[in-house]
Amino acid sequence: MQVVTNVKDIIRSNLSQNSALNGISCAGMEEADGRLFLHVQDMVQHGAKCVLIRCSDTDIVVIAISYYHHLHKLGLKELWVQYSVGTSKRFISAHSIAQKLGDDRACALRGFHAFTGCDSVSFFNGKGKASAWTAWDPTDEQMTRAFKILGMPSKDPPDHILPVLERFVVALYKAEPCQSVGEARQQLFTAEGKPLLFIPCTFGALKQHTRRASYQGGQIWGSWNVGMMFRRRLVGGGRWRMASGSLIGQQSPTSGKHAGT
Repeated sequence: MQVVTNVKDIIRSNLSQNSALNGISCAGMEEADGRLFLHVQDMVQHGAKCVLIRCSDTDIVVIAISYYHHLHKLGLKELWVQYSVGTSKRFISAHSIAQKLGDDRACALRGFHAFTGCDSVSFFNGKGKASAWTAWDPTDEQMTRAFKILGMPSKDPPDHILPVLERFVVALYKAEPCQSVGEARQQLFTAEGKPLLFIPCTFGALKQHTRRASYQGGQIWGSWNVGMMFRRRLVGGGRWRMASGSLIGQQSPTSGKHAGT
């Protein structure tokens, strides 16, 4: 039996030869969600074909679906999530959902979930996940690409996705044929008499909302694997070594010599 846990900020395994994570620092991971899938990837790289995750958080379900295709390329066949709330328990086939959605849409699910509301990003008032899912046109490649970008690590979301996200919000509030949230606000407020509470936010507020969604979907949920790849590249390059969970620089075998001498 293999046990993997944290000792302060360092990941430890009782079978260090069966885990590439032993000794790695997880101090830079803001949430445990990403760390969980770092462990799943480690299991897959050491031969696991079927993985079961137990959780009570819908974020985990979304992340599992969004990362299945990445893990499948490493050898994973089935990814199950045991989702429990109180006495209710469900087994969710994340791999089946991801396969049905396809690679791009499954990957974009992180950004979609963050943008439409999660623990740290506000929801659009009166608009739940079912309404948001209906507004996401599966044939709209630009919209899928915009959500996919929100789920990738970046300092700030690029400006070119804002008009696409505006179209999504307009569709969410059923304000077509408006092309912007400003037009939608005017139509819903003046022509239909909607209260301010039930019309879209301003463009400025939408831009800030997009930045929050990008931070959650990309920097937190989407960056765990990037950090691990960076760490491995340094360690495997021959110029660094791990010592007590830290990277220690060491001289290259050819240090001080010309190549080929």
